[in-house]
Amino acid sequence: MLLSDVLSRCVAAGLDATPQLRHCAPFGETSPYKWSVTRKSALPRGGTYATVSAGGVVVVPAVAATGDTCCSFSLPGEWMRQCSLHDTLHVLPARRHIWLSYAMRVWRAATRRAARVRATNTLSAMLLPLQPACRELLLSAQRSIAAVADAGMLQQQPAPGTLELDVFVATQQEHQL
Repeated sequence: MLLSDVLSRCVAAGLDATPQLRHCAPFGETSPYKWSVTRKSALPRGGTYATVSAGGVVVVPAVAATGDTCCSFSLPGEWMRQCSLHDTLHVLPARRHIWLSYAMRVWRAATRRAARVRATNTLSAMLLPLQPACRELLLSAQRSIAAVADAGMLQQQPAPGTLELDVFVATQQEHQL
């Protein structure tokens, strides 16, 4: 028996019905309004459960059992209205498009954010030589590299037995003719 069946009976009986307290456990993961009526001893320990009476529905979350959060109370008519509204919205085909458009908005925002970060990093890298604190350091590094290049320390001599590129190309052209 589902919670909605119990609520329908409670509402149909009205205030003249004998007070009964029923316990419910979540029934599946698809809807927050699908609960099955169970015995009190069959309720999950430390898990989410609900109590139902003609006065309303009290949902006790799993963390509320330890006293961290409070329980929620709904009148029977309000619970039934929210349940039917959820079921109606859940079967609409436009619901899939809502999630798709949400995913596109999230993706587009992430892409814009990444582009903005790339542009900021590029601009800061381009402006680094213009900062007074870094300018003197960069000029001294440039002078040191120029001195090493002028001394000829960076030129690599080809290994014995290897041809340089221009000699290799000239040799290839001679053999093609």
